[in-house]
Amino acid sequence: EALYRQTLKVSPRATNIRENLGVVAWNHGRIAEAEKEWDIALKLNPKSPITLTNLGLIYARRKQYQKAEQYFRKAMLYKPDYTDPHLNLGSMMMDLGRFEEAEWQLRAAVALSPLVPSCQNKLGKLYLKEGRLSEAAEQFSRSVRAARNFEGYDGLGDVYLRQQNLRRAEQAY
Repeated sequence: EALYRQTLKVSPRATNIRENLGVVAWNHGRIAEAEKEWDIALKLNPKSPITLTNLGLIYARRKQYQKAEQYFRKAMLYKPDYTDPHLNLGSMMMDLGRFEEAEWQLRAAVALSPLVPSCQNKLGKLYLKEGRLSEAAEQFSRSVRAARNFEGYDGLGDVYLRQQNLRRAEQAY
């Protein structure tokens, strides 16, 4: 954070530094500060998919879903192969119960980043919610093959538990 602030003294128009400073603030729960940095970054570069996605997160957190969706979709427009807006929009749609739209976005995220466990895990959770157990198991299995992670194993445990396979559920958990 100190390095970013020093850099801004020399290069106040450094968009990526503003984006990063916003991420630091976001990660420390300083949401208003994150939003301020991302607003400045967006003024400096109105087509930044990273900034647009981050601002989408702000609005999703505030439950301003329509505005969040606009930011995520705009980020996709400027960089269609950027995983984060697909993942975040899919997650938001899932939370809103819009499962068809969520699946489409989450499948796009998995296609763009097949080795990123969070993509498979989120799609696996959607399938689990819908009772599509074999598809959920496939996503969670891909996740843990890509990188051992508790979310993937936990998801596999949930699938096996729903299938009443207690031995495999215990192993996964």
